[in-house]
Amino acid sequence: MQRPHNSTHVPGTVNVVVTVTCSGAVPEITTRAALYKNGQLGNQSQLRTQRNTRSGQNNAAVRCSPGNYRGWMYFKVVFPPGYQPPTGSANGLGQEVPISC
Repeated sequence: MQRPHNSTHVPGTVNVVVTVTCSGAVPEITTRAALYKNGQLGNQSQLRTQRNTRSGQNNAAVRCSPGNYRGWMYFKVVFPPGYQPPTGSANGLGQEVPISC
């Protein structure tokens, strides 16, 4: 999970990018990203499923206003046939960072 930051692609917004990378191609990687400001949910992405890939990525963004921002991510990986366990998932919060606009 990247640290929340002022976007260079969409000026005036703060975003966070989440990425899952596997050592080889897997049937599915599903991700969701969220961005919190001062402990309150600001925005959450849709679930994004990428198929037959080694990595998956998603992001969440909000209009910039000064405060303390923190990213959150969820992911689920469907492993190739024969792997045990057949899936793996987790979620967690990133580091909180102050951002000014």
